[in-house]
Amino acid sequence: MKVLVMTVGGSCAPLVTSIRQNRPDIIHFLCSENSKKSIDGEGKVCGKDPENPDQPNVLTQCGIAENEKNKRFFIHLIRNEDSLNDCYVDSLKILNEILRDNINTEIIVDYTGGTKSMSGGLAVASHDFCGIKLCVVSGKRNDLIKVQDGTQRIKLTQANFAFLNRQFEQVKKLIDRYDYVGALTIFDEIIMVPDIPEDFDKKIQRLFLFSRAYLAWDHFDHVKAWELLYQNRGVAPENIMFLEAVVNSRIRFDEGLNNCKVEGISLSPKGCGYELVEDLVLNAERRASQGRYDDAVGRLYRAMEMLVQIHLFKNYSIDTGNVDLERLPDALKAEYEARKGANGKVEIGLRNSYELLNKLNSEDELGKLYIRNQKKLINSLSIRNKSLFAHGMTPISNEQYEIFYEAFVKEVLDPFLNTLGKRYAKRNQFATAEKLLENLREENRDCFSTKAYSMLTP
Repeated sequence: MKVLVMTVGGSCAPLVTSIRQNRPDIIHFLCSENSKKSIDGEGKVCGKDPENPDQPNVLTQCGIAENEKNKRFFIHLIRNEDSLNDCYVDSLKILNEILRDNINTEIIVDYTGGTKSMSGGLAVASHDFCGIKLCVVSGKRNDLIKVQDGTQRIKLTQANFAFLNRQFEQVKKLIDRYDYVGALTIFDEIIMVPDIPEDFDKKIQRLFLFSRAYLAWDHFDHVKAWELLYQNRGVAPENIMFLEAVVNSRIRFDEGLNNCKVEGISLSPKGCGYELVEDLVLNAERRASQGRYDDAVGRLYRAMEMLVQIHLFKNYSIDTGNVDLERLPDALKAEYEARKGANGKVEIGLRNSYELLNKLNSEDELGKLYIRNQKKLINSLSIRNKSLFAHGMTPISNEQYEIFYEAFVKEVLDPFLNTLGKRYAKRNQFATAEKLLENLREENRDCFSTKAYSMLTP
């Protein structure tokens, strides 16, 4: 079905030309109170001289039978034909209603007639949708005022680029807010736009790829994120180097990935082994930037717990979820034997894990940092325990998140990591949209590789 939406002014000839050449099934006229008569007025209401009309209304000139009028055309009165805002809002409402009732309709917007505000309002409103064609009636001019009657013809163009650019700018904002679900939702609309310019398409492809990868990474699906990104190491290389270290850290610590061979991951371990903890910290920072402080503190709590878990496992071969008593000094065996649960396992939580570390080795750097900042850390843990996401009913504020972040990240984690010497890759936050688009050149044509592309379809 083809629908023609057109603004109506004082001249009937452009309307007749547009209707005859576009051949719509349905017509929507946007009129002022004065111009309405040229559509359905009785008698002679059209002509070259508006003061002396000598032709019937537009519908009659186009041969639309009386019994078809109520089915094929609709008249909409614009509230204020000289208000661009009113014309835009009214036009937007009409276009929405057309698309709501006819999803697969071909819509042509003719903005030739009407006041400048009417034409501008309808044209701008059409840019909010993908696939609408713009139409203007033009012809030979003998002067700067009017097209010569009889020379008119329609000119069609797509409003796609304005729509595309607007959606693309919105995608960039969502990426900068780490809202990759929102960005990918808009990409679903963008990919429906036909004839996207090649240089623009490369930008879309890159942001689409990284949105998928960052979303997987944000959900701790590190292997999928790596598989999407490792062939694109020239883009945001600091991110991808850090991700490689995170995957290595997880392979060493996560039983589910112990024997996993990930393509592109070096067989020789990269990183210090604690990057998985840092990854949780970065995740917490992203949640805090979105105002989700309870969520952010929950991730910091888990990072603090994971730090000591990895440290005990890596340096003392102790699994906090099932402490092997044989790995404990004789002086501690009886104490921890008494901690066995109904399942026969000795399981210790966050505070008990740090206390065990200190008992095993009072000179351990991580243990010393914990003891030095114990009061601050315990106060921070109470913030989490009283939150809605833990055991209480109190939502966490930005100030409380900052207290927790200061106590753990700045006073414990960073000083501890600094004792490890040179790092393979320092933690760094996900790249902004502009950073991802830097240096997009012809030689980076492979940035959207065949393999990566095949993985983008769920």
